[in-house]
Amino acid sequence: MSFLEADFISEGGDLATHTTVESVEPVDSGNGGYKIQTKTGVPADTHTITAETFINSAGLYAIPLSNSILPTPRQVKAYYAKGSYYTYTAPSPCPRTLIYPAPTTGAAGLGTHLTMDMNGAIRFGPDVEWIDDPSNYSVNEERLPAVLNEIEGYLPSIRKDRVTLDYSGIRPKLGNGSAVARGKGDGFSDFWIKKEEGSKGFVNLLGIESPGLTSSLAIGEMVENLLYR
Repeated sequence: MSFLEADFISEGGDLATHTTVESVEPVDSGNGGYKIQTKTGVPADTHTITAETFINSAGLYAIPLSNSILPTPRQVKAYYAKGSYYTYTAPSPCPRTLIYPAPTTGAAGLGTHLTMDMNGAIRFGPDVEWIDDPSNYSVNEERLPAVLNEIEGYLPSIRKDRVTLDYSGIRPKLGNGSAVARGKGDGFSDFWIKKEEGSKGFVNLLGIESPGLTSSLAIGEMVENLLYR
């Protein structure tokens, strides 16, 4: 990431961290660019940037931002799936490989699977908890019994008393099921990468879940092709 940042800056790019986008206003349906109002610091300083193109890759906030620009018939509903992780401190069982439960039709994730951190410590997760607030990263203790039952399904000898709450993350979703929940051959409901019609130079990236970081360079190439080729 540090290399990509340095490469971006060396090519003349400007990186504005700790900056909130307050509004985006298309000028003449994008033909005159986009006026982007931002807020930085405390007390807040506001700035307006005019850009020829606008790529909405705001993660959890991409759908609300898109809805503030597009007309009502083209707006979509945002869904947020919080996934909590749990640590395991018992010396056994001690698998040395990832374990994924059998997939469940219509599930919003891969199930509460066994993973390991860089030090080899075992973690379980993520589970799926539907929430309305994309800033709510608290780990819900009430979900632990259901999580333990799911883990026990593929690791019967688990020491339940040694599983504890750890941390959580939130996935942006385009529906309250799996990405293939529609299941009628009409495509996937994730990774919405689209040049929006009627808004010149506007590309939306919606429902970009965890693999989006791994595929970010390929997504960047796709966006470039949408805009310039």
